[in-house]
Amino acid sequence: MIRFRNAERKDHKALQRLYGEFVEQEDRYLDDTQDSFLALLDTPDACLHLALHVDELVGFVMFSLRSVFRYPRPIVEVEELFVSQGYRRQGVARELMKRVSGWAEERGAYGVFIASDSRRADAHSFYESLGYEPYGTHFRRML
Repeated sequence: MIRFRNAERKDHKALQRLYGEFVEQEDRYLDDTQDSFLALLDTPDACLHLALHVDELVGFVMFSLRSVFRYPRPIVEVEELFVSQGYRRQGVARELMKRVSGWAEERGAYGVFIASDSRRADAHSFYESLGYEPYGTHFRRML
């Protein structure tokens, strides 16, 4: 059975391992100086929910509340959503996204936004099945 909860400091190493699977670079995030996990936990307008099977971390969603000029109320932006391969198509991501929506509604958010890699047609279908609409294209410039 899968259980869900907010991330805690003790989850750092397990999350780093799962994040490595997410970005397909299993050793990239094993150094504690390469992420912002602890700062994220201390940020009141950000949240990290976990999915666990027994004590194994099998999924996560990270999201935050932010104000933008074009909307009358803050929005929630899903930064990252991932479920380990062996736990997909079991409702884990659906439940994680349900928790995002609940959190957003509790805070009076205007909407929930999520960016997705253009190559992830399976993810796009999933988001649309939850009622999300395609919206724009993202660009980035790393500094």
